[in-house]
Order: sequence, then C-alpha cells, then structure tokens
Amino acid sequence: MVVKSHICDKQLKTKRKALVEQVKRIARPQPEKGLLREIRQYNKIVVGIQNYYRIATNISLDAHNLNRAVMTKGGTETVHKLIHATNAKIIQKYLQICKPDMTKLNVLRKQVGNSIFSVD
Repeated sequence: MVVKSHICDKQLKTKRKALVEQVKRIARPQPEKGLLREIRQYNKIVVGIQNYYRIATNISLDAHNLNRAVMTKGGTETVHKLIHATNAKIIQKYLQICKPDMTKLNVLRKQVGNSIFSVD
C-alpha cells in the first residue's frame, strides 16, 4: 500500500502567499538589496519547499499548481519566457502579448547569458 500525500491546503496557501510576495519584490527590488539578491531569495524559498516536502508523494503536482498560481500573477510567466527565449518568432509573439519594461528585461536577459533587445 502506498500513501498518496499532498501539501495541506493551509500550508499551500501560506507558501503561495510567500512566493507571490517575493515575485513582487523581484518586480520592484529595493536599491539596497538589488535584483539578483531578490531572485536568489525566491530560489531559496522554492528549494526550501522542495526539501521540506520531498517525502510527499504528490509534491510535483502541488508544486506545479503552486508555480501556475505564482507565475500568472501580473504576467510574470510571459516575462519569464521572454528572458529565456532565443527564437525570434517566439520573442515577437511574447512581446506582442505583454509590454515589459525593456530595460529590466535586458538586465535579466544579460544575467542569463542571452542577447539584449534594442530599446526604441
């Protein structure tokens, strides 16, 4: 017999709130902390959740739902795709969907090693 376990609803809500708050801090980082530090903090939260709940058999389903809920706040999923995109057609598609701050987008693209967009 195998027990199928999930993150409880109350904790899932708490984790979602923490991740959404951190995404907001990434969108508007404080000058003294900086963008990279805020991104690292987000990654620490995610890794902490994965480590704590690693024994739950359905953590991947919960994590997927959590990611969906967090990344769809404010169009961050589209911006995330723009940061990592290398195909010109995909880039044009997502640029039409959202109108991101090109300066911020170029900083993030540069950090992950992708070419930057020209700012018109």
